[in-house]
Amino acid sequence: MKLNLLVMYGSESCEHDISIITALQAIKNLDTVKYNIIPIYITKSNKWLTGNNLLNLEFYKSKEYEQKNTEVILLPNSNFLYKKTNYL
Repeated sequence: MKLNLLVMYGSESCEHDISIITALQAIKNLDTVKYNIIPIYITKSNKWLTGNNLLNLEFYKSKEYEQKNTEVILLPNSNFLYKKTNYL
């Protein structure tokens, strides 16, 4: 059975761009037989995003990265990653 492994990177840090590059390098070198790798990109405005598009460095240069990925949250005292939905 594969273990789920969250790789979280980005955020408001002054090292934001370096964090993206480092995370993508780490993800490339992780054992995909052993781990189900889930990238969690934290935007500069603190949105948490996930999606396979995030594995492509060129994707971060586009303005579409927020619209083409799923916003997620972790709730306190929970072991689950939740897809964020907006209700009107």
